[in-house]
Amino acid sequence: MATEDEARAGELMALVEAEAVPPNRPMRQAMAAAVAACVAQGLVRATGAGRIELLYLAFQLAGGAARHPGAGIVRREVGNCLPMVAEIAESGSHPERMQCIDFLSMFGRLDGYCYGRAAYLLTMIGKTGRDEAVAVAIELEDLSRSVDFPIDR
Repeated sequence: MATEDEARAGELMALVEAEAVPPNRPMRQAMAAAVAACVAQGLVRATGAGRIELLYLAFQLAGGAARHPGAGIVRREVGNCLPMVAEIAESGSHPERMQCIDFLSMFGRLDGYCYGRAAYLLTMIGKTGRDEAVAVAIELEDLSRSVDFPIDR
């Protein structure tokens, strides 16, 4: 996603989404795992327009993995996005941080380990600005109510 053209980035993502996370159909796990691996690597070199699209795709993949208990490989590949998401959350633009909040909220639903990492990063993002603080408070509350695994508090 090395394009600065937001429309083109959106077009490219629509093609990928249709294959990996088709709407109203089950996630294609092998395709989703391969796409998640590419997203993790692509976040490193993506431009601003591409980075937001990739973060959104990571969010969708995490959501698909959270809904499909057998999607272990997708979960692992989505987890590989976390270091770059943490970097973007710290140094990215406001729209990028807001997309990180969405991704982390979904990532935290995967399991207890992911929940802890997501909650920590969400808390850090919440300290970067007023909009971020409001969004993080809402997502953390929703996240804590929606998981069905033990949470260490």
